[in-house]
Amino acid sequence: MLIPGEERLKRGRAAVIECADAECDICYKACGFYAIGKGEDGLPYSNPQKCVGCGGCAAVCPKRAIKLLKDRGDGTYEVTLPWEAELPEIDDTVLITPPGAKEPVRARVLQARPKNPRVFSALVTTAVPKYGEALCSEPEPLPKDFLVVVDMQNDFVSGSLGTKEAESIVPAAVKKIEGFKGGVFATLDTHFEDYLDTREGRLLPVPHCISGTRGHELEPLIREALEKKSYTPVEKLTFGSVNLPNLVQNAANGAPDSVEFIGLCTDICVVSNALIMKARFPEASISVDASCCAGVTPELHEAALKVMQSCQITVKR
Repeated sequence: MLIPGEERLKRGRAAVIECADAECDICYKACGFYAIGKGEDGLPYSNPQKCVGCGGCAAVCPKRAIKLLKDRGDGTYEVTLPWEAELPEIDDTVLITPPGAKEPVRARVLQARPKNPRVFSALVTTAVPKYGEALCSEPEPLPKDFLVVVDMQNDFVSGSLGTKEAESIVPAAVKKIEGFKGGVFATLDTHFEDYLDTREGRLLPVPHCISGTRGHELEPLIREALEKKSYTPVEKLTFGSVNLPNLVQNAANGAPDSVEFIGLCTDICVVSNALIMKARFPEASISVDASCCAGVTPELHEAALKVMQSCQITVKR
């Protein structure tokens, strides 16, 4: 169980997962912010730096094992938890066990949200006196440096759109991922069965990265390296992800210091995402490692690097 530090709790609600079921994956699928990961024991945990405190995971958890915690700034914690019994009234006093507490405590009801057909649990929000001076330990500092691994998927490496250049960069990309100190994102080009009916499909009539297929999956060595990190996967439906800068900003709690790009293809998705990131964060250091990228052709790879360099994106060689 990972409990956020005091500074994070002052910024707003954060989920705390007290789950002992390593097989259940409902909370992972429910989180649209990729805030839920798995620990070394296989159990889920919520990354407090990615969690926005929406409560979606708590509402759908069949084990009722997720609670939300917040520092109200008045000597009390706000605790939101799943509720099985009859819903209490606002200002009622109830007995609850907050995250990390050893004993139940009395709490004042602030809000009660009834169960609906789409969720497993009603949610009750309460206020409790601050408990346990040693309850919350500060999390690691927020990352300010990020690595974005672009579309290192089977179809782009060895599949329908694979190239020998793409295969050749895998070892360097693995080494880059393993040695990177900071937050890591991995984009996934994502298409569906109707791909050939889309504009991209008409212009590039080669089905690739179809959701649910092996071609959509990360290249095995890349996947193994990423799984050793607390990385965030980002599915995107076109060349550039307009949501990626939002996820980076959320992870950094503000503008990042640096964002480095590697992956495929240099002249399509790498350049698209790098330019979107540069436009969003003009004062951040945006870079691309050419040795960990490959283009549709070597010539287009070099052309894209020149374009990025002219836009003040640092090209590392």
